[in-house]
Amino acid sequence: MAAEDLVRLLYLGLLAREPDAEGNRHHVDALTSGRVDPLSLLRSFLASGEFLALQGRIDAENPKAG
Repeated sequence: MAAEDLVRLLYLGLLAREPDAEGNRHHVDALTSGRVDPLSLLRSFLASGEFLALQGRIDAENPKAG
């Protein structure tokens, strides 16, 4: 999978939005340069404040889920 596709997939799947230009560039550059591998990038998305805040809103809206 191309770096651009992976980054877009993570944004859409985990953050429910398209990537912003700066974030997209940052993550694609990190992947293509080898500074980060796909699993590490996934982990960083899962630990991000944006993802955790989104999860809190989802949990509050559906407390019986999970």
